Amino acid sequence: MRVVGGPGWQDAQFDRPAGLWARNGIDVFVADYGNHRIERFDRALSFVSSFSTHDSGNPDERFGYPSDVALSREGGLFISDTENSRIVKVDQTNTVGEDVRRLRCGERTADDAAHGGSRPEG
Repeated sequence: MRVVGGPGWQDAQFDRPAGLWARNGIDVFVADYGNHRIERFDRALSFVSSFSTHDSGNPDERFGYPSDVALSREGGLFISDTENSRIVKVDQTNTVGEDVRRLRCGERTADDAAHGGSRPEG
């Protein structure tokens, strides 16, 4: 068994790891909820890189408290941005794209109830 991480704020340390993606056999991505970042490891669990936009000057590019992460076949990284109630897509150049879908968390209208539940905006 191999273990990586531990509590902290440095590379390869976590403050509440919340989501994990490791389906391609090469990369392991971890949504580090408390540190507002995504950490990337190789298949041997050696630290590769970290990605965070929480301190960005552009509010459209910021994500915070990520709860999950996934990588598409085309290389797009999808992040569950809990702080802003949305899914964010990051391309291979680390550019944050438009919201994939902004979610109305906890809101329910009469129209939603008629359709059996709340629906995403957009």
